[in-house]
Amino acid sequence: MENASKALLMTGGILIGIIILSLGVYLFSNSSRLSAQYQQQQQMQEIEQINSQFAVYPGEEDVTIHDIVTIVNLAKEQNEIDPTEPISVQISKPNLNLTNMNINEIIPQYIDSSFICKNITYRENNGKIKEIVFEQKT
Repeated sequence: MENASKALLMTGGILIGIIILSLGVYLFSNSSRLSAQYQQQQQMQEIEQINSQFAVYPGEEDVTIHDIVTIVNLAKEQNEIDPTEPISVQISKPNLNLTNMNINEIIPQYIDSSFICKNITYRENNGKIKEIVFEQKT
């Protein structure tokens, strides 16, 4: 009788140990999943913050060269921070990639010009802005 009660106590202890281990594994897997979700949210917020700096121009029809210079400087700053996903700012007519040019050479040529924001392209993999295209108004 005494051996049977000791066996029951041992079995109970083993079951409690298994329950505690199972609970630990569950909590660990749940916390790693929450951590991954938090990191993904942080990345999305960073992308939204970057995109919001450029997103004020779609549909704008009276963009000045000074606005474009501001956008180019923002793009260059972002390209220095993350060179793997560069942001390009272009004028389609004439075809100029402003992020690769000395912007001070462009200003005098277009000081009295007005531009239209023709297109903004986003990356398919993460939604980060890829390219902004302006066109000179005629």
